Amino acid sequence: MQQAETPFGISFIEFALIAALLTGCAMSFAPELVAAAKSASEQALDDDLEMFRRQIAQYRLDHDDLLPAHGTNSEATFLNQLTRRTSRHGEVAERAHFGPYIIGSIPVNPFSGLSRVLVVPGPLAAGHTTGDGTHGWAFSSTTGEIRANTSGR
Repeated sequence: MQQAETPFGISFIEFALIAALLTGCAMSFAPELVAAAKSASEQALDDDLEMFRRQIAQYRLDHDDLLPAHGTNSEATFLNQLTRRTSRHGEVAERAHFGPYIIGSIPVNPFSGLSRVLVVPGPLAAGHTTGDGTHGWAFSSTTGEIRANTSGR
């Protein structure tokens, strides 16, 4: 009885053994791949937070020590003041001299998958960053602190 050969010129049993060997090798590398992906997400989160902090600091310098959405809980004001041109007093205007501080849109938090910003008129508390699944970032419009929503971690 002649063994059936695969299109590669090897028997089905040889093909199955090679496939099993490759699967075993892949499974041994799976933990390292998961760790690398997590590390990449953590690095992206750190990079995004650093970008936010730099741009908020620049906004503060340009606007006489005022923060975006100063003293309010307005996400729209925060977004407009960071992504559009503003006057010294924070009014959005096409011909204003300052900004935009973030080109395009707010980055997506790599752990929660959300880009919305919870703006809080006061200090941030743990509840603002453990999240309810509605936002990726939390920002204090009175202290300037920004943190990631860690509910997806």
